[in-house]
Amino acid sequence: MSTTSLMSPRDAPHAPAPMPMRRVFGAYLAEARFETVRHLKTPAFALPFLIIPVALYLFFSTVALNAANTPPDPALRVGIRMFTGFGIVGVMGPALFAFGMAVAVDRDFGLLRLKRALPMPPMAYLLGKMGMAMLFSGLVMLMMVGAALFKGLDIPLVRLAAVWAISVVGTLPFCAIGLFIGSRVSGRSAPAWVNLAYLPVTWHVGALAGITVLFAGLAAHRVMKMD
Repeated sequence: MSTTSLMSPRDAPHAPAPMPMRRVFGAYLAEARFETVRHLKTPAFALPFLIIPVALYLFFSTVALNAANTPPDPALRVGIRMFTGFGIVGVMGPALFAFGMAVAVDRDFGLLRLKRALPMPPMAYLLGKMGMAMLFSGLVMLMMVGAALFKGLDIPLVRLAAVWAISVVGTLPFCAIGLFIGSRVSGRSAPAWVNLAYLPVTWHVGALAGITVLFAGLAAHRVMKMD
């Protein structure tokens, strides 16, 4: 008689009980909170991305408006174009650098192996970083909106709120690009690769969605298999 047949049903191994959804959601929130505090405590990360886009917008919009070369068409006003342009620069920074550089450094120090050994949801690390990047983008755009109101930019509050929301969601494609970079390069070479990607660009929403899915899928597959 085999050993298996001698085991009673009570002695048979049982599959671990699934984690309650409340604890799963709490794990995601905790990881996002830790990532946010981690980057807020790094002045070299927090201060440039929170201050520089707003400062550049205030400076260059003042220069452009003083030049008195604003076209009559509201859709082509220099102030509006600068507001949206520097807003894009502001949301790109936290996403690209938090993923492109931080993930590469975490790989070098073995933090990803430690994360996989912890009793936490597999995607908590990535989703926590995404939440942190969106929070930083929301803060940047909130400061940009305040600067736009201070400059007297002729945009209704409803449209300003819409630009804020679109910009925060638009952080995700740059998170995907940064994640792809961070999952492929070392911590030493990551700054160079991230800076190559950190260029002010305008894309169609369909292209952004495709980039998000493509690079997030490739990078997530790579990160989950790392030793």
